[in-house]
Formats: sequence, structure tokens, C-alpha cells
Amino acid sequence: MAAPEPTGTLEAQLEQQLVERHGVLMPPAPLLQSLGYASTAAFSQAVARDTVPVPVFKIAHRRGYFALTRDVALWLARLRQAATVPGGGRDPDAAAGHEPRCHQVARAP
Repeated sequence: MAAPEPTGTLEAQLEQQLVERHGVLMPPAPLLQSLGYASTAAFSQAVARDTVPVPVFKIAHRRGYFALTRDVALWLARLRQAATVPGGGRDPDAAAGHEPRCHQVARAP
């Protein structure tokens, strides 16, 4: 099994791809998809419960929440790094009995 990629390198690659696709500010629809929320209602509930895994904010005269693309890339890179355990072991959170924060994987268009 190949060694896991350093988070910094993976983060840079993800950030580059996401910035090329969405710009430095991730708009609402791609944000929900990248974070793995199945619906706007699920995302709204996460906002209300303060469980969104990246900082989100509103912009005056715009609908929905936005996030910095860099924050989303860092979060995705950290998830990926945590999921790779040498020796083919399980995800540390799953092994500890913790539920993952989101259940969908972001898909490329």
C-alpha cells in the first residue's frame, strides 16, 4: 500500500482544483455538495446546530452561505488523511465508534 500523501500537498492540489472551478469564494450549491450535505435542509439544520465543519458566512444581498475555498480544501484533505491508516486499518473515528460528520463524498462534475 502506498504511503499517505502529506496533507499539505493534498490540500494544495484540492485547493487549486476547487479554486479553478469555483474561485476563492465557494458559492452555496458547490459548498453543500463539497461538504456532503444531501439537501439544503440538511445544511440549514447543520448551520442551526453549529456543526458545519468549516467557517461559513452570509454576504449582503446574496442568498445562502459562502465559505472560503481554502477552508473546504483543508477540511477535505484532513478527512482524507485521517481515513488513511498504515496497514489497511479502519478510519480512526469509525474504530472509536464516532459517527462521521457527513455521509456523502463530493463528486467531480
